[in-house]
Parts: sequence; C-alpha cells; structure tokens
Amino acid sequence: MTPKSTPQPKQATSWAAPDPYPEQSLPHTTPTRKKRLLPENQLGDLVIEYAHTKTSPSDRFLLTVSGILWAAILVYASYQYIYGSASFGLSAGTAWSRPGFLLGGGLLAAWLCGLALAWLSKRSTRVHQQGLVFWKAGQKKKVYRWREIGGVSFAQEEWIIYSAKIVRSRAVLYPNQAKPVRLSNYCPKTDVPELMTRIKANLYPHLEPELRQSILDGKRIFFGPVSISEDGFYLTNQHMEWNQLDGINIENGYLQISIQNGGKNRIAIQKVPNLELLLPLTRLASEIAVHKRVDKT
Repeated sequence: MTPKSTPQPKQATSWAAPDPYPEQSLPHTTPTRKKRLLPENQLGDLVIEYAHTKTSPSDRFLLTVSGILWAAILVYASYQYIYGSASFGLSAGTAWSRPGFLLGGGLLAAWLCGLALAWLSKRSTRVHQQGLVFWKAGQKKKVYRWREIGGVSFAQEEWIIYSAKIVRSRAVLYPNQAKPVRLSNYCPKTDVPELMTRIKANLYPHLEPELRQSILDGKRIFFGPVSISEDGFYLTNQHMEWNQLDGINIENGYLQISIQNGGKNRIAIQKVPNLELLLPLTRLASEIAVHKRVDKT
C-alpha cells in the first residue's frame, strides 16, 4: 500500500499594508527554536525598531565619571588600610582608611542606583508585519496584532513664545481589550510621526472596510466620544441629524461641528481616534440619509 499524503495546511494571508519606508527595513528576525512560539515571534518579520533611553549624554557622562571616582577612592582607601596596618598596626590602618571606604561606598551605592535608573529608562517599539511590540525595561512586553487594535489618535500643537517655537504632540494607540498606550512612552518623540504613519498604513486598510460595511448595514460606529450612523452625528450624548448640520471641519486642533442655526460644537482631535476615517465615513452616512429621505418622498 502506498502511504497517503498528508494535506498541507493553508497558509494564512496577511492583510498588513506594504512597508511605506522600505529603505529603513531591518534584517529578518531569527525564528525561535522552541516548539511553542512566543507571541512576538508570531507577528512575522521585524520591519523596524524604534529604541531609545531617557538618559541624556550628560547623565551618561556623570555615570562614567562617578564610576571612575568611586573606584579610585576605594583603591586609595584599600592602600591606606594595607600600608597603615603593616606599618603602624591594625587600628591605624582602620582609622586612616575608614573615611575613604565610607565615601567610596556611598558613591558606589549612588552609582548603582543611577545605573539601575538608566537601565529602567530603556524602551522600544517594534513594528512587525502583523503587529506591534512595546517594551519597557522591568515590565512585561505588550504585544498586539493589527486586528487587536481599535484605533489611533494623533494631535500636534505649536506655540511661539518670544520667537521660540514649542511643539507638543500626543499620540495614543487604542487596543480593543487593553488600556490605551501613549506612544511617546515607548518611542523617541522625534520618531512618533513616522511610527504613526506605519501604524495607519497597516491598520486603516483593515478597519475602513469593516466600518464602511457597518454604516451600510445601518449600524452606529464610534470614534471615541464621537459616533455616526445614517440617523445622524453624535457628540457624547448630543444627537444632531444630518439635515441640521452645516459642516464638519478641523480647525486649530479641534473637530468643529457647525449647526445650521449658527451654533457650533467642538472637540479636541486628540480625543478622536481614527480621525482620517471619520470624515469620509461621515460623508457616506450623510449621503445614505439623504437618499433614504428622497426615497420616502
């Protein structure tokens, strides 16, 4: 009898968008040898890693100098103890070396605390083909597949004070079953805009068809405190029908809702996840409402 061939399992297809920064892609990660893969190894190849530490160059310089200093003091105190004990007795050697040992020991303790704080300040964000990994020293890794992420929000504010330009940005990722993640806690602030671009390029192609289909099915979809359906626009608990609205636009960091009677409502865009999807889906919902009113007439 000829042995039966074992059917090969179908290969799962990935809906992740292509890498928008191919020139910055990192080498492939080495697969684990364990039979049971870790969550991070199930996310596919590593695309890019954003790693940083909150210690400044001056902090690292201070750690280096203090390390040399405590070592030198302890070496000198040891020499005093050995020379004093050999030449003038144990009590003399102890008395001579005690200040050095106390000072060097104190500096050593402070240096070890600084070293621990420097290590605890290390953190990174890893972008894989099928998800994200957030890591902070001393904490458990946070691993999310793209389908486990509900949205992202990003807002940037600028102030000019005496010709000095101050820029503050706030980027938050919203997992479906976990607390929001502040991206600047795991990624250098200068890299947050690029990281947001990568996240949106992978997340939105997955979210947009689902949200669009929900609108077509007559369901209400939520963008944080904002929600929309063919019945109208909802801001927290306030409901406005589409024929009552005069326009929706973004101005000075706020999502502004203009009402036909001259009133206005607004909400900070940093509180509205997936803002880029909200506006086109708003037009879709309003068009469906208009068509239904025309059909009734």
